Amino acid sequence: TTRVRPEMELFFGMRRCHIRSAIDTFSEALHSVALEYLSNPLLLSFRFPLYAASIYKKCGLVDCVWGFIDGTIRQTCRPTYFQKRNYSGHKRYHGLKFQSIVTPDGFFGHFFGPTNGNRHDSFMLGESGIMPVLAEFMEELEQPFALYGDPAYPQSGLLFGGFRNPPDGSDQAAFNTAMSKVRESVEWGFCQVIRTWPFLTSKLAMKLFKIPVARYYIIAAFLCNLRNCVYQNQVSIYFDTKPLSLDEYLALVDEME
Repeated sequence: TTRVRPEMELFFGMRRCHIRSAIDTFSEALHSVALEYLSNPLLLSFRFPLYAASIYKKCGLVDCVWGFIDGTIRQTCRPTYFQKRNYSGHKRYHGLKFQSIVTPDGFFGHFFGPTNGNRHDSFMLGESGIMPVLAEFMEELEQPFALYGDPAYPQSGLLFGGFRNPPDGSDQAAFNTAMSKVRESVEWGFCQVIRTWPFLTSKLAMKLFKIPVARYYIIAAFLCNLRNCVYQNQVSIYFDTKPLSLDEYLALVDEME
């Protein structure tokens, strides 16, 4: 919770200001650990062939897609400052935007943010800097892999989406329909975060400049990755892809170094 209650003083034997300071210090440390696992899109690169095979087995259309990319906005209270920057005209509320890549085993393979609520997904893609990293990595592979997103993203060999405005009944429309059924798994990843941590959905509690809204959301995404190592999730069941164990996942950062 955002409020340290008086009974917590009796339970911990500490004053409320000290409890609040301890919580902030711990969340900062956990946030720095979370960024090590969420900021590197190549952390799960050794599983790209497995991911591509799982997606192809499910849709039967493309055999080079290793993950699904999309952006989301987390609603906040109307801030005192920078209201226009954090207002989404599309969603019609204030918030912070994040970008993530969800893999067939339910992991957040990459997590970037926050940006202002009025920013486009393509802007977040450029700010995240993941495309040059992926491009350099894919040059060394005989068969490069790609991300799949909605048509709003810039289209390339490393990131592509469905056809724009295809004729009804055409092959392009059928392709969009089939791929949209598997692409919606990225929404399941976002849903898992807020379903596991419903505190993040409380608009009145998400007060910019008063609590670290972005830090809490990034920590929640990292903890969901850890939870997926222990319990099955909707995405891994749908694609029939077993996640890494907890020990294997936590060892990834050390192995990359």
